[in-house]
Amino acid sequence: RETGKEIVEFSGIMPNPTLEKVREGARLARAQQVDFILAAGGGSVLDCSKALAAQARTEEDIWEMEFCRQITAREWIPMGAVLTAAGTGSEMNNEAVITNEAEHRKESGYGCHADFVIMDPSLTLTLPPQNAMSCAFDSLSHCMETYFGKPDENILSDDMNEAVMRSIIRNMRKMKEDPEDVNVRGELMWASAMAETGILKLGKTTDFQGHQIEHQLGAYTDCSHGLGLAVILPVMYRHIWAGCPSRFARFALRVMGVPEEGRTEAELAAAGIRALEEFIREMELPSVSRRWGWMYPLTVMRLPVLRISPGAAPDNSLQTRWKKSCGNVNDETIGTTAESNRGDGSGSASGCAGQRENHHTGGPASAHGHEAGD
Repeated sequence: RETGKEIVEFSGIMPNPTLEKVREGARLARAQQVDFILAAGGGSVLDCSKALAAQARTEEDIWEMEFCRQITAREWIPMGAVLTAAGTGSEMNNEAVITNEAEHRKESGYGCHADFVIMDPSLTLTLPPQNAMSCAFDSLSHCMETYFGKPDENILSDDMNEAVMRSIIRNMRKMKEDPEDVNVRGELMWASAMAETGILKLGKTTDFQGHQIEHQLGAYTDCSHGLGLAVILPVMYRHIWAGCPSRFARFALRVMGVPEEGRTEAELAAAGIRALEEFIREMELPSVSRRWGWMYPLTVMRLPVLRISPGAAPDNSLQTRWKKSCGNVNDETIGTTAESNRGDGSGSASGCAGQRENHHTGGPASAHGHEAGD
């Protein structure tokens, strides 16, 4: 205001920002001739702001452009961000995860890239502990989905990834003990950024299949993204680990701290997945869907939404690994936490063949010039 600028507030962005909210913000930006957007919040606010910044500069519908005509927006209102929830990595890229409620689709498209981001971990202290833990698990999931991509042999990006994953796990435990420790929040904020800078993805081919599954689940249930991943990923890993047991065995040893103790490669892989499940429970994150209260809709949707189509993905995908390994998985070897977890792969998971990863966080907030929100 001191510089003569008029500030227009756009509040009410929901945890899973909708296409209609994007359109609403774009209409406001056009009507008020907004020339700069300051997005203050977490991944939901940043995603919605990035999308509306692009929508405001075109008369075409960006959803139809992106997902019907495969055209990416090239113009947008310049944007900066103040991060108040760390985990999605949205501040590090120009992707925007938006839910089309009319079509029950949650997709990752492209919007604008923030010109600057203010990352002050003290701003995350107002975030409720479960939300902060959900965000942190989202960071961990970004690392895991990259790590379990191709190639199978270890490369420098994997070595760095292992260090980031260990840091996230260590600091999630510290945050559980002391949610007010700003240094811990800072470490988690930095790890979240590292997971989505692209550095850990150099030399890797991934499809972020777990995120694609959660997107479709979220499109129907509006569940928290990080909590959804906590339920989905261990189940998915039990179905794909045999496609590359050496990678999962290394994860067990280098990330989850499972002692070798004469275990075979397969036994280490299985133990690593169990250790991940135990960590999820230790952090008081959900390990089965009924803890959320949406077990009924999940059961109804199981076939159309949560089914792997082994032939639908390229050879380097997690779906192909699942196809190779589905005959080798059994509950006795891997253990279970979800009732749909059978060795034949039925009731397992995957919608939407892999396209782009997600970076999404929950919590109402505001964007556009905007007050802070989480």
